[in-house]
Amino acid sequence: MAGGHVTKRAKYKTTIKDPGTPGTLRMTLEKILFVPHNPKSAGKLDVEFRFIKGQKHTKEGSNKPPWLNLTNNQNGSFIFEFENFSDLQDCRDFVGKVLAKSGEVSEKPSAANPDEQLSAADLELRIKLLREDSELQKLHKQFVLSGVLTEAEFWATRKKLLDKEASKKTKQRLGFKSAMPDNKSTDGRTNKVTFSLTPEIILQIFAEKPAVHRAFLTYVPKKMAEKDFWTKYFKAEYIHSTRNSHAAAAEAAEDEELAVFLKQDDIVASEARKKIRRVDPTLDMEADEGDDYTHLPDHGIFRDGIKEMPTDSPYEQYRRSIPKEINRHAAVVLEGRVVDVELEDTKAVAEALARSKQESSTKGEANGDTSLDRLHRVSRMTEIEDLQGPNHLPLAPLSIKDARDYFDSQQANAFRTSGGAEQMECSLSMQEAYGSLRESISMIKAMGLKDPIVKPEVANQVFDDLTHSITTTKHHIGKNPQESILDRLPKKTKEDLLHHWTSIIELLRHFWASYPITTPYLYTKVNRLKDAMSQIYPQLEELKGSVPSDIRHQVSLLVRPMHQALDAAIQHYESDMQKRSAREAPITSKTPLSFCQYNGSVCCNSSEDSQLRNQFKSMNVSDSACASLLKSILCARCDQFSAELYRIESELRAVPVLCNSSVSTSSSQSQVAKVDFCSNVWDKCHNVSIASSPFASQGKGGILINSTSKLTDLWQSKAAFCDEFGGASDDGATCFAGGPVILNSSESLAPPPPSGICLEKIGNGSYLNMVAHPDGSNRVFLSNQAGKIWLATVPEEGSGQVLGIVESNPFLDLTDEVHYDAELGLMGMAFHPNFQENGRLFASFNCDKVQWPGCSGRCSCNTDVGCDPSKLVSHNGAQPCQYHSVIAEFTTNSTTTTNLSLVTSIRPVEVRRIFTMGLPFTSHHGGQILFGPEDGYLYFMMGDGGGIGDPQNFSQNKKSLLGKIMRLDIDSIPSATTITELGLWGNYSIPKDNPYLEDKELLPEIWALGFRNPWRCSFDLERPTYFLCADVGQDQYEEVDIVTKGGNYGWRVFEGPFLYNSSNSPVANKSSNSINAILPVMGYNHSDVNRVEGSASVTGGYFYRSLTDPCLYGRYLYADLYADAIWAGTESPKGSGNFSSTQLPLKCAHDSPIQCTSKPDSTSPALGFIFSFGQDNKKNIFILASSGVYRILGPSRCNYTCSRENVTDFNGPGFVPPSSLAVGSKLRRPLGVLLDFP
Repeated sequence: MAGGHVTKRAKYKTTIKDPGTPGTLRMTLEKILFVPHNPKSAGKLDVEFRFIKGQKHTKEGSNKPPWLNLTNNQNGSFIFEFENFSDLQDCRDFVGKVLAKSGEVSEKPSAANPDEQLSAADLELRIKLLREDSELQKLHKQFVLSGVLTEAEFWATRKKLLDKEASKKTKQRLGFKSAMPDNKSTDGRTNKVTFSLTPEIILQIFAEKPAVHRAFLTYVPKKMAEKDFWTKYFKAEYIHSTRNSHAAAAEAAEDEELAVFLKQDDIVASEARKKIRRVDPTLDMEADEGDDYTHLPDHGIFRDGIKEMPTDSPYEQYRRSIPKEINRHAAVVLEGRVVDVELEDTKAVAEALARSKQESSTKGEANGDTSLDRLHRVSRMTEIEDLQGPNHLPLAPLSIKDARDYFDSQQANAFRTSGGAEQMECSLSMQEAYGSLRESISMIKAMGLKDPIVKPEVANQVFDDLTHSITTTKHHIGKNPQESILDRLPKKTKEDLLHHWTSIIELLRHFWASYPITTPYLYTKVNRLKDAMSQIYPQLEELKGSVPSDIRHQVSLLVRPMHQALDAAIQHYESDMQKRSAREAPITSKTPLSFCQYNGSVCCNSSEDSQLRNQFKSMNVSDSACASLLKSILCARCDQFSAELYRIESELRAVPVLCNSSVSTSSSQSQVAKVDFCSNVWDKCHNVSIASSPFASQGKGGILINSTSKLTDLWQSKAAFCDEFGGASDDGATCFAGGPVILNSSESLAPPPPSGICLEKIGNGSYLNMVAHPDGSNRVFLSNQAGKIWLATVPEEGSGQVLGIVESNPFLDLTDEVHYDAELGLMGMAFHPNFQENGRLFASFNCDKVQWPGCSGRCSCNTDVGCDPSKLVSHNGAQPCQYHSVIAEFTTNSTTTTNLSLVTSIRPVEVRRIFTMGLPFTSHHGGQILFGPEDGYLYFMMGDGGGIGDPQNFSQNKKSLLGKIMRLDIDSIPSATTITELGLWGNYSIPKDNPYLEDKELLPEIWALGFRNPWRCSFDLERPTYFLCADVGQDQYEEVDIVTKGGNYGWRVFEGPFLYNSSNSPVANKSSNSINAILPVMGYNHSDVNRVEGSASVTGGYFYRSLTDPCLYGRYLYADLYADAIWAGTESPKGSGNFSSTQLPLKCAHDSPIQCTSKPDSTSPALGFIFSFGQDNKKNIFILASSGVYRILGPSRCNYTCSRENVTDFNGPGFVPPSSLAVGSKLRRPLGVLLDFP
């Protein structure tokens, strides 16, 4: 369906009973055209849209065909019968948009009521409201006609405006899931109350209404059945909605239980106040006296500040409650209490929720449990700060109002904080206060922070003078206190600012009301809303830049809460999508799953396997044949091809695509898929009761119609059922046939390996790290182990030139700080994703506290991990924790150049120490750092600390950071007090989705564990979920792992795929059954590469994504430090996690800029030690060896054959076109500049 027309095959019918004329229906913005397939037929139609006044349609899932009935102005109609309901939906939406654009607002059913049919009076009312309210009309055009919201969604939040009896009823609370009853009066004496509850809605009612939660625990099942309880609850809600106080009093007098819901419960008020206090005051979108930015009827204030209605108006509660309800619901969503029980058991849910609240309130109070207390405090720190502000700071709400009011309220709060209710007297002049402040600072430097930093009277005086200066001189914005910043803005700017605020409120209403996402409909809606919110950011920045410089700061203050409200929503969206999206790279578990019997590569861990078991139990299926099929369907989540089975790119599915009889004979799936599995499911299960059926939650627009249902309750026939859930395995697609997906042998075979790798030598220097310049140029940063970083220019391939580097002029020289030894030195460097804007770069190195005073930190061997440093022996002449691992931040901002691409050197002055930790031994420190391409967090690879066989078993100790990969947020720097309280190792904070939230034993910094010495990791440029790390082995095996969140990679229980014998270690090993270890995906035995010495050390590399050598494309390259050997790992099938490795021969091009030295009796180049790999902005791969720098060339340069070379359209293993994203760009949206001083 294009934006300006839609074309579908259909039958045109003059009446319902008419068999119809087959043809093609084409709708444009002006006309409806129907052309019969048979030119001789008389059913040709050409009607202008201006004659169409409305539409009706049949219900999906009914026994009627998909009909669309368009009514015209003469009360006639045009009936079209479509091939399926999807075509009907497309045409219905198109008609609705055209009618709305022409002023005739058409109906569209809401998700909660697919059968909504609007009367002529309802249509007229909507049209009237749009004509009378220009702002409402503007919002309708902005969001409905553009497809962000449907008609039903838009009007669902304005039912009060549509209700003729609005003055007699209370507005239904917005931001609350659709759990309210559908009230229908049957006659003048009684009210019939009907309701439909899902487990998610019940849980949400408990979370948002503590009084209901407490009443449920008290009354069910001791005093009443669960059904009776909910009947009384909704009866009370109905009485509340009528605002009939006499009826409420009478009912309460007669019914003790009902009175619980009718009275003004102190529990509700108390809990609500607590929850509201946790919401960031910058998101308080309620209009306060003096605010002049709001103008919707919802706020009761016009743009000129005049009240629209008296305060005792029946609309008042509605007008002033919407933004608060958005905030309150957002807080509940973000609070996100998780109950580890089946949702279908309401009693168990209520009790589990009560336990979680009790645990939350008492957490940290237990004496002696310092680790739990630390985790609690860390989790508090990692809450989304945009919606959850500090509880201890006496801040005034920052709402959009005159800036002077804000400063005045801040000053008043400061006085209250320091002196209680008493007015403080301060006679200091500004000069005296400033002098006293300097004196206090000097005392701090000399004596520390034992006493208050600044005396209260001094701070208040300075604050008062600064406030006065800001509000009355440089930024004076009005002649009298009533004049607002808006009064000085150009009319167009003012209108745009007001409309942006209104638009944001509209989007946030719908966004927060859509959580938690439980249906495909909500999934699609939230995506639409997120896209719309993302488009507002550049508009706000453009708006700030358009105002005069003298008031830009005030406009920034107006825009700031808009930014923060959007940030909170989008960050929550990204966090939620990351959890539900995404099938990450499959893993190979060393221990089989207990419920889903899948072996080899799987997409489930043991926790997810347990959740599937609980879900299966909750379905309560009595028929064994049906139960067996349903179990296999649930376990399809664990199949290595689950991403294809669920096809999550297009929609959120609860059930995999089930194979039916239309499977193509050309399918890539084996013959096992060519069964009619969908029909088999229907035959075995169509008449079986299924509790919380996954079919019910996916079908019918995502609405769970009944908690227990049969397939025949929802679908009339097998054909209708398989039309909803069936699919063919053709065109490369995959379907589920009842067991693990098996591909044809021809498809599963890996493509033939390349003939070899062709190299050219472009430099003689020996380097440990290479990072492409973030500006996207042909320059790279190179560093050596001794501590120097250089900026070098990479020559064009075939130019005959060498690497452009000036050894005597390093970009950064850290040799005075770095301790350089066999396994110590400058181990890694990384540039901030926004380096071009902020100039931040980071270095990971080792230091010696004996030689450098700046080398000081906590020892990793400590009582928290059960280690005593005094009992460790010296290692290579060094005492335990003499050497430290450090991450330090540096900056280019100390230079005078504003264009960071022109900076060629910086001073070795640390801006900030990110991390410092003492090391128990002198080896196995990893040390690489890199930024995640999607999340923007810093990943830090750390080895087990050294010693043969990890003698202290640090790698499996979840309270130690040794043998781990860490994930740190270096953009949110906590205060020194917070760092000390949380026991952090430096200036960083914890990403809110690190795995410690699921595994309470883990330190919050840890992303993955069980490593010996991870040596070179990388993210695949085309598939960022593929995070591969090489891990150096002990005596037998070198491995490459796909690293996933919370993954345990086995050391020292395993060395590669083999059990490790640690009987000589002082600390006992864990059993192989006690950990869910993940097998490596590639690797080799020591004896395979060095049969004489047996030594080996793997060097991790990259997925090859350059087009220089098409036969290497999509393969993972890795090497051995000692052996001059390079392997290419090929994944087959793509996405399976199954790799086969091939050692490739090496040649050096005859025209290499620097001639290569050959091995004795061989044409292969003598590379020496292969330290690392590098990648430039063209995606070319480089080898950093002891003998120099080598670049991989096209195979023909060394007379290797590759059929794909010089062919523009090839399809290599896993080939996809190169990404259009600029190298170095940060995919996570940076926060906008909030304060823009002229």
